[in-house]
Amino acid sequence: MRAWVAVVLVLGLGVGCTVPSNEQVLLERLCKGRDLNCPEGWKCAANQDVCIEKDCGDSIVQSSEACDDGNIVDGDGCSRACDSSEVCGNRIVDIARGEKCDDGNTVTGDKCSGDCLSSEVCGNGTVDEEVGEKCDDGNTASNDGCSADCLSREVCGDGYTDSTREERCDDGNTVSGDGCSADCKSDETCGNFVTDPSKGEVCDDGNTRNETVCPSGPADCQVCQADCKAVLTVPGNVCGDGAKDSNPANESCDDGNTVTEVTCPYGTASCQQCSNDCKVVLNLQGSFCGDTRLDTTNEFCDDGNTTTEDTCPYGTSSCRVCRFDCKESLTRFGNVCGDTKVDPNPANEVCDDGNTTTEVSCAYGTANCQRCSSDCKAVLELQGSYCGDSRRDAATETCDDGNTTTEVSCAYGTSNCQACRADCQAVLSLQGNFCGDGVRDLAYEACDDGNTVTEVTCPYGTASCQRCSSDCQTVLDLQGNVCGDGIKDPNPANEACDDGNSLACGSCSADCKLLTLKEATGTITPPVGSGLKDEETFTLSDGINPPVTFEIDKNGGLKNPAHRPVFVSNGTQAQIALVIQTAINAVPAPFEIQASVLSGASIVDLTHKLKGSIGNQAMTETVADVYFKVNGMKGGGGYDCPQGAECVGNQDCDRELVCGSARVCTGP
Repeated sequence: MRAWVAVVLVLGLGVGCTVPSNEQVLLERLCKGRDLNCPEGWKCAANQDVCIEKDCGDSIVQSSEACDDGNIVDGDGCSRACDSSEVCGNRIVDIARGEKCDDGNTVTGDKCSGDCLSSEVCGNGTVDEEVGEKCDDGNTASNDGCSADCLSREVCGDGYTDSTREERCDDGNTVSGDGCSADCKSDETCGNFVTDPSKGEVCDDGNTRNETVCPSGPADCQVCQADCKAVLTVPGNVCGDGAKDSNPANESCDDGNTVTEVTCPYGTASCQQCSNDCKVVLNLQGSFCGDTRLDTTNEFCDDGNTTTEDTCPYGTSSCRVCRFDCKESLTRFGNVCGDTKVDPNPANEVCDDGNTTTEVSCAYGTANCQRCSSDCKAVLELQGSYCGDSRRDAATETCDDGNTTTEVSCAYGTSNCQACRADCQAVLSLQGNFCGDGVRDLAYEACDDGNTVTEVTCPYGTASCQRCSSDCQTVLDLQGNVCGDGIKDPNPANEACDDGNSLACGSCSADCKLLTLKEATGTITPPVGSGLKDEETFTLSDGINPPVTFEIDKNGGLKNPAHRPVFVSNGTQAQIALVIQTAINAVPAPFEIQASVLSGASIVDLTHKLKGSIGNQAMTETVADVYFKVNGMKGGGGYDCPQGAECVGNQDCDRELVCGSARVCTGP
């Protein structure tokens, strides 16, 4: 007994089971009286000396088991996993029982035999007679004693025609004269190219026709009679005999005549005919009823079809149609858009209101309606005019203000308006209050200053004022610009500048119209050099530094050494002007007058280097020539307001003063 258990353990039929020996520790417990000790959590099989971890093998069929015979052995009616009762038809292939398949039934012919021992395919080595197999040699090759489909043993007389064996028939025997020859090579019918003497044949040329000419060439030849009972001699093949010569070099075709046809017979759309020499196959066309072309010989009419129409095509009220056989013309009628009848084909019409006009509105007095488009293709959802719809209907209304009320005044905000009488038959001229009319409306306005502008300042020249917002809802306390407030008005028509006072001094005129902050300018116009005499003088003053006297020097010496020399020789006015420019610009600092001469000019332009009225200084001269002219320094402005005068910057105050933080000229 112990030896048998040991064998089971070697084969792997139990797991973790041991047989006690003298060397082992004492067993904690015996397995049902057997000398078998299982690991913790395992148990003994019911009918086998082996330990099991799961329920399979305990002889109790659990819900997850198909069977349980108390062991874990295959092939005894219950598989070792207890998932199969090892019967054919349970969808489990029991290899231990020799099953090759199991499709869940015991029916033969469904690719698994009724005993599950064959997959019922040719080449599996099992002859499945139920599916028609006559043999199965374990492969799917022919010519080895069993055909590739296992349906024939590949011998004549087995009732199966083996085309690979060149059999033409097989009637299950090897007797001739019964419709299949003894060698299965002939079906014993006339016209199969095999002469069957048992059927009385003396010849067989592969057809059952009585040829009247030879297949090829003009020489006489022998052919087989249609019933294969006699050999016939027939004449050679010629063009026009209706038999195509088998040699294409002789004939490409033969239609039984030697005429080159140009059309097919009537009723045939296309055909092939043969040229008169039988050399060319002709692809031709012919007339037929329904081809739209009138064949005057065979047709009365042809409308392109073989149908007798019951109606005209849509859109045609009356028409002529051709009968199906093209033999008679018939009068028919059809539907057209605008006939009030909706054509049954929605592709033609979806509506028909009895006209071909696309209405754009409903009749007067109807707000909404449906009409049909001019082509009957669309249902139109339209609107119509009515009194009170805000749209004047010229045909029926004098006016329409969108309601049926007779108003007595314009709505607030509208000075003049026209309203419509309740019946839309008379225009009423009305008046109403509005913001900006200069009259405050107590119900709607907080103020009204006669305009609809939200002023942000008072008119120029007004320091403070009250105005009204653009919507007449808010009284505005505003300020405005005035000349002398030190703020330049943005409108150049009001002010060009503002130096914070209304005095003539400073950088701006007393009326704020002129920016006076400028440098003084003057000019000297010299004569030609010959007009100047030695020791003649002219004097310039910048108003700040001591005046400077310039002396004409023609002989290289000054009468008064304190004078500035002007070296003159005979020259043009332009040349003398440049000499004077050089002399003035050579005066060392401090001297605030700059001289310049435009290119090619003969006038010396003088410009004070500093802005301000201090530069307005007269020039003196002792030149006798009447062409020598001086235009004293003038036009300078600014830097001249006295202490205490209002200002906006130092340029407004005397040069000895500054514009203080209080915007008043004061000492530095």
